[in-house]
Amino acid sequence: MSVLKDSQHLRLSLNEIELATSNFNEPIGEGGYGMVYKGELCISGRPTTVAVKTLGEHSGQGLKQFLTEIKLLTGQNHKNIISLLGYCEGYKHKSLVYEYAARGSLDTYLGVGSKISLTWKKRLEICLDAARGLNHLHSNIRKKQTIIHRDIKSANILLDDNWVAKIADLGLSKLYFENPEENSIVSDACGTPGYCDPKYLDGILRKEYDVYSFGIVLFEVLCGRLCNVQYEKGGFVLSGASVQKYYKENNMKQIIDPCLREQMSLYSINKFSEVAYKCLLKDEGQRPSMNHIVKELEELLYILEIDLTASKDVGNPSSNFYPHDPISRLRYEKVRRVFQRFDVNRDGVLNKEELANFFIVTNPRVKFSEDEISNKIDSFFHWYGESTNGEKGLTCDGMLRSYSHGVDYLNSHFEMLRLTFSNEGPLKTAERYEKVKRIFQQFDLNRDGCLDELELACLLEICNPDQDEEQFANNKNNALSLYGKEGINCDGLFKFYNSGIDSLDDDFQKLNLKLKPFEEYELALRYEKVRRIFQRFDINEDDGLNEEELTEFRAFATSEVTLQQIVEFSALITPREFTNGENVLFTCDGFLHYYEFAAVDTLDNHFKKLRLDLKPLDDREDALRKNERAEKVRIMFERFDLNGDGGLDKCELGILLLKRNPHNNEAPEKVLSYVDKVFRWYAKYIDGDKGLTCDGLLRTYDHGIDSLDIDFETLGLELRTSTETEYASRKGDRSEKVRKILKRFDFNGDGGLDRKEMASYLDAVHPEDQLSEERMTFTVNYMFQTLSEFVDGVTGLSCDGLIKNYDCGEDNLDAHFKILKLS
Repeated sequence: MSVLKDSQHLRLSLNEIELATSNFNEPIGEGGYGMVYKGELCISGRPTTVAVKTLGEHSGQGLKQFLTEIKLLTGQNHKNIISLLGYCEGYKHKSLVYEYAARGSLDTYLGVGSKISLTWKKRLEICLDAARGLNHLHSNIRKKQTIIHRDIKSANILLDDNWVAKIADLGLSKLYFENPEENSIVSDACGTPGYCDPKYLDGILRKEYDVYSFGIVLFEVLCGRLCNVQYEKGGFVLSGASVQKYYKENNMKQIIDPCLREQMSLYSINKFSEVAYKCLLKDEGQRPSMNHIVKELEELLYILEIDLTASKDVGNPSSNFYPHDPISRLRYEKVRRVFQRFDVNRDGVLNKEELANFFIVTNPRVKFSEDEISNKIDSFFHWYGESTNGEKGLTCDGMLRSYSHGVDYLNSHFEMLRLTFSNEGPLKTAERYEKVKRIFQQFDLNRDGCLDELELACLLEICNPDQDEEQFANNKNNALSLYGKEGINCDGLFKFYNSGIDSLDDDFQKLNLKLKPFEEYELALRYEKVRRIFQRFDINEDDGLNEEELTEFRAFATSEVTLQQIVEFSALITPREFTNGENVLFTCDGFLHYYEFAAVDTLDNHFKKLRLDLKPLDDREDALRKNERAEKVRIMFERFDLNGDGGLDKCELGILLLKRNPHNNEAPEKVLSYVDKVFRWYAKYIDGDKGLTCDGLLRTYDHGIDSLDIDFETLGLELRTSTETEYASRKGDRSEKVRKILKRFDFNGDGGLDRKEMASYLDAVHPEDQLSEERMTFTVNYMFQTLSEFVDGVTGLSCDGLIKNYDCGEDNLDAHFKILKLS
């Protein structure tokens, strides 16, 4: 289906799903979608435990939700959103493969009979994780579209082995447009009673309705009971109306979980209740955004950690300004962290250059002249500066005083700089330095231990593709001025990331880098992956990629990255030692070099997209697998060798391409162009006018994306054999079905389908494709040409011709019969 075009690299065959689940042997749950099974898949060369959710025949959700989950989860990479690892979309079976959440869902830890009683700190961490995941969905993530979940509840918050919370079940989710003219979506109301905003019943969808549902979850966590469940006769039942009543009457202590009363301070109870209550406000315009909720929960967790370690000094206890009440402590800590972002030389004072950087970074929309910057610095030094070693500078206490005067920008600056309250400590600092070192190594292209202006420009452009030319130039010049005028070394880059806006984690993720160093076996694993990718594009098997083969690889690779320049730039730095003569532009070692020093590490993504596998096979398994592949290709070949001459001519191969991608609405000329390319690439497998041999067809599946199993399943083919009686019975049944289909579209009753009737037939049996007029004409002409022996010049395609059509290519007769509601 066209909706799955960007998800093909995740597609699995039914055989792979059955192997992973041991034939669906270990069920671990059941929902409206169907049964969920535990399984194991080989991912990136390692066995990985997975959860396989199957679509039941009588599912309360269905195909629409199945497609929605695939579409919305593909490409999502956030630790607080459940990862989609694969899917199976066959005619008779559909399933989704997720990462396995070992500790189950949050609802099983709330209420009577819960697994264990979670501490307040653990509950707060889970709420913060879930808030971050939902905030990611609500953030502007693709083409000014965001995702509204529509079914947030504690049962859809899963916990992994380390208690990290993950938002799951996006089957009911909808895309939301940031354009003010499109900031609502008319939709059928859905969700779970109790969690669903009462105003959502009007069918108008907004992000604030997810916020309402999340507020109910927060109250569930605080009260230790599930929504709309009565645990004792006449007792408190948690609902939106009931918790708002207790909050307004200032009686929250009566309904919070008794297990938490000794663990929570009055400040924590009041603040957490306030956040949850605001989520339920009747006027959705007054509800907080998920980003704001994340900030509030981060501050609560920070205060809690201070309370838990009250005996230890935090911050700078000698400061006259260090406060003791929670709100003032938060304020001082925010100032201290803002100050540290600009104290580049770590001397405890902001000099003129550092203070100028502070003004520029915290006022991104203002273009200061040199005189304006100089005047602001003089003014700050006059009011808040202190003399240190004979020179004037701004201390942390001076910055605190400055935020206490005039307009208070502290919170907006704290958020702009992406600061958090997580205590870094030595391990976190070492981790940050290691990330910086990996980024530095990626862009130190000439290996001189320094990023020159060109290398720094490459880093800034790839990590910030949306900035305009002036911003780009200012950022580059500012970095060189502060951290190394002749170039920036690794320590300078570390200072760069520790100053101004903290984008280290974002940049590290954009570049697909790994933190821990590769061990010896991992290096061997990477080389093996590179070798197998290389083989998929070495079509002429000369141990090198020529220009045409490299073009195919680039066409494949550039779909993985946002900037085409990344691939082009990476190709430019491949040394000549990795070429082999005029025609060979890349050897396998050159390919390895490309992946090692490309700006963005896409090796694992490419390996997965090509459906390659490192699963070891013994000789017997390998032989069986080869025989099975050869047999599948043979069956497929026979299905499309319409004239039975032992070859696929261009017309027959074109039909195969169309049938194996029935929902890909490509222009006809692209299909014909690809057919010509196949005949040129596999010339030694072309048997004169007969066309591509069976061995040639098998060879095509050894290159590019390995889609053999998927194509075999899509075409409705089977490996099993039938008895003569079964075959005769099936043949008679098929003939009767085809006769009824033809009768449905034989509008003039002449016993055949003319071109208009054929177009109506195709449109009816492929309602989701919506073929253009050009594509429809091309398809009808193609069918009439290939089935010409069954075409009468007056009546059109006969019933025998339609039977032949179903007997070659995709066997979707039963599906079409069902779509047309025939019996």
